[in-house]
Amino acid sequence: MTKEKDHIAIVGAGFSGLACAFYLSEAGYPVTLYDPFPIGENASGISAGLLHYYTGPRATPPSDAEEKLKASLELFEASSDALGSSVFKKTGLFRPALNANQEKHYRKRAEVSEDIRWISENETLELLPQFSPLPGIWIANGYSVDTKRYLEGLWQACRNKGATWKKQGVKTLSEFEEDLVIAATGASPLLRDFGLSIHPVKGQILEIEWDIQLPFPISANVYLVPGTLPTRCFVGGTFEHHFDDSKPDPSTAQELLLPKMKALFPQFNGYKIVDCRAALRGSTPNRLPICGNIKGNMWALAGMGSKGLLHHAFYAKKLINEILCYNIP
Repeated sequence: MTKEKDHIAIVGAGFSGLACAFYLSEAGYPVTLYDPFPIGENASGISAGLLHYYTGPRATPPSDAEEKLKASLELFEASSDALGSSVFKKTGLFRPALNANQEKHYRKRAEVSEDIRWISENETLELLPQFSPLPGIWIANGYSVDTKRYLEGLWQACRNKGATWKKQGVKTLSEFEEDLVIAATGASPLLRDFGLSIHPVKGQILEIEWDIQLPFPISANVYLVPGTLPTRCFVGGTFEHHFDDSKPDPSTAQELLLPKMKALFPQFNGYKIVDCRAALRGSTPNRLPICGNIKGNMWALAGMGSKGLLHHAFYAKKLINEILCYNIP
């Protein structure tokens, strides 16, 4: 491969695809993104934008948690710089303990993590008078991200460095004339041709208007993220393994999400559904992203599941470093 022919195609312009495009463009390589959806209107763009690394029922950080957060924050800054205004803010977040076992694990996590503070039932009610009297943990390193603007800004940063975008779908990865192809295809079945298992999971979020002004995000068996208006918030997300299509289904979303929300806010009655958004996430059997070479000049970064906002920058940087060392002089 000669220097003059190092043109790279990236299929998918969500979190992973744009992160790969950013690192390649920054290194001076010509990149073309392929995606049939406008920037910010794919699965990544409908995310509620809650970012932290104390995930799961035990609030256990994944491997390389701090490096993953740092990599994501660097791309948020790059996007903000390109737009001239911030696409994220450090808000902190509250994780209530829903049962005795979870309380035990949360207490232990608060004892060993400097950025976590234990919150008693009384403190919870002081912070949120309408909330159930549940203890929990306050996570200082919690962020709210405007994901649509983040993607738009990251694309602007890529375009400023020479990247191009073609609004078109892709049927097979073998159709490209570019010297190298990266499939950042989320839940798309494209990678099945290479023996890779990607399971589509439908995720829906609701935007509601109610009489509570949520001061910070909450993450339990459902998450609540403050909206752009004081009396609005996003409620999510569903994990639907069986579904008819990827279109928003407000009745199903309400059936799956609102009972969990009402358990957290017992006085939650009056509300209006403002919007319902839906998209397909790509999940793998081991719940780890697919990141690496799949055949010849074809590479993949996919299968982020619900952790795309935390994982995408870290794995994109890892993949691009591997590609540049392996393929490109």
